Amino acid sequence: MSVPVVKLKSVKSGSQDWCKTGTDRKKVHSESIGSRLAQAMVVLGWSQTDLADALGITNNTLGRIIAGQE
Repeated sequence: MSVPVVKLKSVKSGSQDWCKTGTDRKKVHSESIGSRLAQAMVVLGWSQTDLADALGITNNTLGRIIAGQE
């Protein structure tokens, strides 16, 4: 299955988020990626399982990434 390129709406974060350092900054980045992945799934009409298969990762791992835990 080929993964199409999808232009997503920009996810903007408050300036206070970018002032965080260390673990806090990593968490903000992880949450941003998770929300963009969730947005891409909606745009493509894919389930979480579809995206996990296309990425070659488990559904559980993708769930943690979307939740900002990974």
